[in-house]
Amino acid sequence: MIKRDFLIIGAGIAGLSYSIKVALKWPDANILVISKEGLENSNTQYAQGGIAGVLPCSNDAINRHVEDTLIAGDHQNDQKTVNMVVTEASESIDDLINWGVDFDKNITGKYDFGLEGGHSKHRVLHHKDFTGKEIQEKLLKQARDLKNIELCNHHFALELITNKDKEDPRVIGAYIFDSKNEKVETVVSKIVFLATGGIGQVYKTTTNPNVATGDGIALAYRIGANIEGMELVQFHPTALFAESGDRAFLISEAVRGAGAILRNEFGEAYMEKYDDRKDLAPRDIVARANLNEIQSSTIPFVYLDVTHLQDGKFEDHFPVISAKCKELGLDLKTDFIPVAPAAHYLCGGISVNRRGKTSHKGMYACGECSSTGLHGTNRLASNSLLEAVVYANQSYKSVLKVYDSIDFEENVDDFWHPVVKKNLSLDLPLAELRKKLQWLMSSYMAVEKTNESLIIADKEVELISKKFEQLIKEKSYTIKSLEFRNLLSIAQLIIEHSLIRVKNSGVFFNKDL
Repeated sequence: MIKRDFLIIGAGIAGLSYSIKVALKWPDANILVISKEGLENSNTQYAQGGIAGVLPCSNDAINRHVEDTLIAGDHQNDQKTVNMVVTEASESIDDLINWGVDFDKNITGKYDFGLEGGHSKHRVLHHKDFTGKEIQEKLLKQARDLKNIELCNHHFALELITNKDKEDPRVIGAYIFDSKNEKVETVVSKIVFLATGGIGQVYKTTTNPNVATGDGIALAYRIGANIEGMELVQFHPTALFAESGDRAFLISEAVRGAGAILRNEFGEAYMEKYDDRKDLAPRDIVARANLNEIQSSTIPFVYLDVTHLQDGKFEDHFPVISAKCKELGLDLKTDFIPVAPAAHYLCGGISVNRRGKTSHKGMYACGECSSTGLHGTNRLASNSLLEAVVYANQSYKSVLKVYDSIDFEENVDDFWHPVVKKNLSLDLPLAELRKKLQWLMSSYMAVEKTNESLIIADKEVELISKKFEQLIKEKSYTIKSLEFRNLLSIAQLIIEHSLIRVKNSGVFFNKDL
């Protein structure tokens, strides 16, 4: 049995921000941060656009950012949460800057605020078109410099451990699989912090990395924690169209903020038909517009036109996007970029209050795996990194009040009952089941749904679940099978929550409602 004062599951912006905060406050505390794969492989790493926020130095106002967030979220947001996050933005962004994050500045030395869809002002801080990578690297450096933070990669959270009191449930640790040494460890902790990112891999086409399998949500769901808003899956309207690939390459919202224009197969600009804000409408509107144009087209994508932006500044501002297009043989001076919607972000997740607390004592959740009420039914561009760093700070402030009174739980089962081992004979059938699930969710549970598609998806996922149970009936698990178990839970939750929603709003659109 391993005892750590803090167990942080996930090493993106949420997990690392929180770990740094508590490490600085309690230098004698033992802090364990685990990552399922490499420490650099997180949703944060792939965030291109930036982090939205009203700073004292900006020509902006908090009430404008609040209103933009509410409009994008179809006014289904929690008003107090929106006010808190937007108001706290400056303090949390200052933390990032103090930890070494280098946001772009203009020739006058002032921050170069970008404009993105749904924003009425330039308020997005960025580092070219790889802001997430910049944040991830600087936070990792800061965490590595703190001696009381233990960073462990290739550690997979199998199950959360709760106390024996059913009337007063408390999370007291987790069973962790060390895949390098092929052993299960029992980690007992005073505080468990879930920061496991998104669920994109439940879909065939997603901008999320292969680690985004909804692990934290599935872990919390299995112990009975409150989960909400799982039907609110946001599809990014402009992922680079490709016939194959594990992850859809994102064409940042900032590209349209810089003046890019969406065009159909005939080269016609069409967004004015759908919204007065044209190409800078919120993502839910643009994604449905793109899908509508694709459905009435002979090609499976639309185009993003940046040919009029090739003045030398575009490649400097978007070097990663420019390089990727060049790699695919696209000349951005003359060629349009083929794009299509792809699963991108979950607006729901583990229900938390404004201090990051879940329904179970001892457990906090932060970032994309959590549901805070900030986004309503559709996330405003670049509010995700902001939410993560603000809620990491709020969770830290909450723990300040209780940490000294928390003791380690002594009555703990210090072993994981099922066996985890390699089993190559399971790999192929598991891969096929995963592909089938992803195809099913992309076909029936994507940008648009119908009553019939919901019923079909529900029945088919149940059949996939039964086949999966047959595969692992001897309780001999592999990492891939445990990960697929999480994906199944996520798919079931998305369908279940979609079936009970009676009104279209934001990213949720049922053609029969």
